[in-house]
Amino acid sequence: MFSWKTRTDKPIVIAHRGASVTAPENTIAAFKKAIDEGTHAIELDVRLSHDNEVVVIHDSRLERTTSGRGKVEDFDLEGLKKFDAGSWFNPKYSVEVIPTLDEVFKLVNKKVGINIEIKQKIKNKNKIINSCVELAHKYKLQKSLLITSFEHSLVKKVKQLDSSLMTGIIYSPVIHLGSSPISLSKQYLADVIVVSRNYLRERMVIDAHNEKKMIFVYTIENRNHFDSMVNLKVDGIITNVPKSMKYYLSNL
Repeated sequence: MFSWKTRTDKPIVIAHRGASVTAPENTIAAFKKAIDEGTHAIELDVRLSHDNEVVVIHDSRLERTTSGRGKVEDFDLEGLKKFDAGSWFNPKYSVEVIPTLDEVFKLVNKKVGINIEIKQKIKNKNKIINSCVELAHKYKLQKSLLITSFEHSLVKKVKQLDSSLMTGIIYSPVIHLGSSPISLSKQYLADVIVVSRNYLRERMVIDAHNEKKMIFVYTIENRNHFDSMVNLKVDGIITNVPKSMKYYLSNL
């Protein structure tokens, strides 16, 4: 069984919104493809429906990735399930709908790790945090689940609810006003620092490892990116092309 706490000398390959180059992002199809392609873990985004169900979708609005219009939070789960979440990518995926987190956990069933990103500016923050933790317990995913967010107070609440769960801050010097990522990770009890490759500096990796923190980088899309991350000794690479990254990894 995958565990985020098991360290290796090679980076973990994390499929960004599933295998999102070959299937519509954040759908069951994308997650199945990522698992079939041998990724170590999948990354996904969660929000709340109007009736407080945890659903897997990136945007706050429906237009970009579904046939619906309006805000995700304005629809009950039953209404959200009526929208086509795949045809925008390719008509053959017209059967795809917005999945619930419960459905994704059921699909994964400890085959790979899961990285949940809780989106910002969610109205009922306690509800989404409690639901994520409850589902982790329901499916016994404490070792294979990582919960991250740009909103760092959310991951601190997760840690306070269950200290065995891995958590991570997503760091941006723009959003977080140049604060030290190491200081923020300590302040918010995070095990992992997630950062864009555009903001990554070698010093961040060194400081993270000195403090026994892991550092993950997004979005790594080609061989040059991959080689740079390996040279910097990052712990995880978040990518839309997990199959390619696994191939590069196997040839190190």
